[in-house]
Amino acid sequence: MIPFKLLAEGLTFDMAKELMMTNNLEIRSAQEAVEVKELELKAMRGLRYPSIDLVGGYVLMQRDVGIELGGTQGALSDAAQHFIGEGVSSGILSPDVAQFIANAISPLLAADWSIILQKRSSMVGAVSMVQPIYMGGRIDAAVESAEIAANSARYQLEAILNSKLTELVECYYGVIAAEMALDVRQQVVAGIKSHLADAEAMESEGMIPRSEVLYVRYKLSEAERNLRSAHNKLIIAREALSRLIGDSVSDKLTSRIFVVDEIYSLDYYIENGINFNPILLNAKSKIALSEQGVKVARAELLPEVAAFGGATIVSHNLTDLIPRWSVGVGIRLKLFDGLGKERRFQAAKQLNRVAHTAVSDAESGIRLIIENEYYSSINSLYDVGSMQATIEFATNYLQAKSDGFNEGVTPSSEVIDAQLALSAAKLEQSVAAFTFCKSLARLLEASGLSHTFDEYNQKAIFL
Repeated sequence: MIPFKLLAEGLTFDMAKELMMTNNLEIRSAQEAVEVKELELKAMRGLRYPSIDLVGGYVLMQRDVGIELGGTQGALSDAAQHFIGEGVSSGILSPDVAQFIANAISPLLAADWSIILQKRSSMVGAVSMVQPIYMGGRIDAAVESAEIAANSARYQLEAILNSKLTELVECYYGVIAAEMALDVRQQVVAGIKSHLADAEAMESEGMIPRSEVLYVRYKLSEAERNLRSAHNKLIIAREALSRLIGDSVSDKLTSRIFVVDEIYSLDYYIENGINFNPILLNAKSKIALSEQGVKVARAELLPEVAAFGGATIVSHNLTDLIPRWSVGVGIRLKLFDGLGKERRFQAAKQLNRVAHTAVSDAESGIRLIIENEYYSSINSLYDVGSMQATIEFATNYLQAKSDGFNEGVTPSSEVIDAQLALSAAKLEQSVAAFTFCKSLARLLEASGLSHTFDEYNQKAIFL
């Protein structure tokens, strides 16, 4: 923040620019938009990395899941008894051996032959992973689109900064121009009042007629109206500057309206405008973005390949029949979706052609703006120089007419006209200088060179 003491001493152009950068809501909003797009870019870059999920769950079923083998147990018991009986009757088995076999298989036949595959309640925690291998260029296009969007936000911020700097030049130097106009109007009123006093004295002595005094009073009334109008314009100009910088303007602006000896050639500004104008660069980014859209639409025609895997990291009552880990590779290709893929591909290519047309139109418009503001700057420099000679002549002419009036050979109307001619020349010169500052700022904005405005100020010729 600018210290209050400095504001009390006066507000320079650089101080006003700092206040504008800090307080202007449009600039702040554009800066936040850049931050959002940069975060989105970081999020898109994460698409290249594997997706890892931690999942868990608890299941409660109506009953245990199992297999009942009671029928098989009965069949086996009957077969065993038949085998032992036939063996004893045929003499193959002795009674002792038969009894031994019967005693050995008796516990097996008496056991519970039902098998529980999964208990009714279970809990599991697992981790899964999916790693894209080939997505048809979707991920690369998404990341590049996010990068283009981030650059687009930066171009928009730069365009707003340049536009606000131009507006600041118009408002800040507009206040100074209004102050200069007010000063000239005050000089006119003071000069006419002084002349009126002389005219009234000469009338009282009978040296000039009453009509000349009335003419001076008429011109004084007109000058006072112009003075009030200039005062009101200054108030409006200060309010505009205060609104732009988001702070009240002190009574004193210390920077001055300026001109320079010369500016660069027209080709210099056109070349920079084509290469660095943020509006044009943003339009060109739309071409790059549409090209990524074509890639995304083309990727829909290609298969997706990804590796996947999963592992159980903790479980309770989970059946051993389920494996604890698995890995694999999958492929997916959409064969038909009502020709949507093909139509989206054609639409993306058409959008790319539209973007190229928009860039050509924007480039033509920027060239025209640069040419208009360039010649406006040149003409303003010429006007400032030519009006200096006019001011010198008008000053001498007024002095001559004033001397002639004092000698009684020049009427009041000629003195007043000379006074007004001098004020008009001063006003025209200040307007020409103010027009140069505005045109220069607009020229630099169109050329993408707003940041070089201070360089012209450093080699300035101040009025």
